[in-house]
Amino acid sequence: MTRHSAGQPGCAVWVTFLAVAVAGCQSTESASYYQRPHAIDVHGRETEPIAFRGVLLHIPTGAQVGAHHDGLLKIAKYPYTWNSGLSFGSQEFNLAANDELRNHGYNVLGGEDLLFGEDKSSKARFLLGGTISSLGYDTFGPLAGNYTETRVSVDWELFDAHTKTVVFKYCTGDSATAPGTSTGAAFSAFRLALDDLMANPAFVDLVSKKSPAATAMATGRSEAPLTITRPRRPGALTLPADMPKVLDAVVVIQAGSTVGSGVIVSPDGYILTVAHVVSGLNEVQVRMRSGLTLTANVVRTAESKDVALLKLPGTGHAWVDLALEAEPSEGTEIYSIGAPTGEELAFSVTKGIVSGYRTGEDGIRLVQTDASINPGNSGGPLVDGNGRVVAIVVSKLVGSGIEGLGFGRPIAGIAKDLELICAESP
Repeated sequence: MTRHSAGQPGCAVWVTFLAVAVAGCQSTESASYYQRPHAIDVHGRETEPIAFRGVLLHIPTGAQVGAHHDGLLKIAKYPYTWNSGLSFGSQEFNLAANDELRNHGYNVLGGEDLLFGEDKSSKARFLLGGTISSLGYDTFGPLAGNYTETRVSVDWELFDAHTKTVVFKYCTGDSATAPGTSTGAAFSAFRLALDDLMANPAFVDLVSKKSPAATAMATGRSEAPLTITRPRRPGALTLPADMPKVLDAVVVIQAGSTVGSGVIVSPDGYILTVAHVVSGLNEVQVRMRSGLTLTANVVRTAESKDVALLKLPGTGHAWVDLALEAEPSEGTEIYSIGAPTGEELAFSVTKGIVSGYRTGEDGIRLVQTDASINPGNSGGPLVDGNGRVVAIVVSKLVGSGIEGLGFGRPIAGIAKDLELICAESP
């Protein structure tokens, strides 16, 4: 924004800008400056995970956005001209939006720890962004009151990461003042415009969960062990000949824009995966090899052990056995199945051996393998020659000269961490 001296008076800037700002809303609905509603507080209500992605400033280069005023009559002394054209707003807009959403009870992912860079925004179901399509910035000198007044018009868009579509548009506008010559009024006006969005019942209903959650997400624990029942198989599988039957039980998990893998371990749809793919979420989208996509509830997580249990709706799902009795010895051939690098290579199979057993952080027992593993394999199974899951992929070592160092959590340890009892149905 550039300051220019000019002889044009600015007494009509306020009225003129209000008309321009309201006209700047391109959505079919808009909130009024004069009857600003109160944001709806959603504390105590379950909401879908939401992340704020940023602000786009879309103001024509050269547009006059306000003026500096002075004197008792508040005469405009020189105009302010916008010279940035199309640009992204500063990080302060993101901080203001995250604070405002959290203050009203929303399940906000992103900016959890700015100092150490923790950010879970990629797992959010909904992504919210705004375009500031109109801006007013007026300053007033000492004799004119010594304050700054800012007005914004924001075109909001809500993006559903599951369907990859914009599902809601709305325009709001608001104004704020701050002492002295300050840009703080702009962020205050932006917060109020966001409050106007949160006052829209349609927005609140869309972000709120439409079905009761069947989860205990605070710790991922229930008060009692959970029994998972499976029928006895008529005969053992033999890989690679029976690999299609195993692949039918492997799933791709989409948590916002994060992609991981999992494996179905019972006909009624229980899925084992890793906690770092689903942490902070109550529901995720799960895609089968057939192309069918279902919503799975996050039933239990053990964050410190990096394992989780999901539950699909319905029964009759393809499933695989668990190798609970004994761990495979070093040198045993195993297969890794998952979605390396993402959905494009989903249901990929690689072959390796059990390279050894290691002790990881906090004394966690890990199985080491040289089977090819990539980020999208996280949560996918390591399967032995009889088609039984021996471990769930949790990590790999990456670095110059490092090859074939992948790690998984053995099944027996996972069952203990998640307090699972695996039994055969009568």
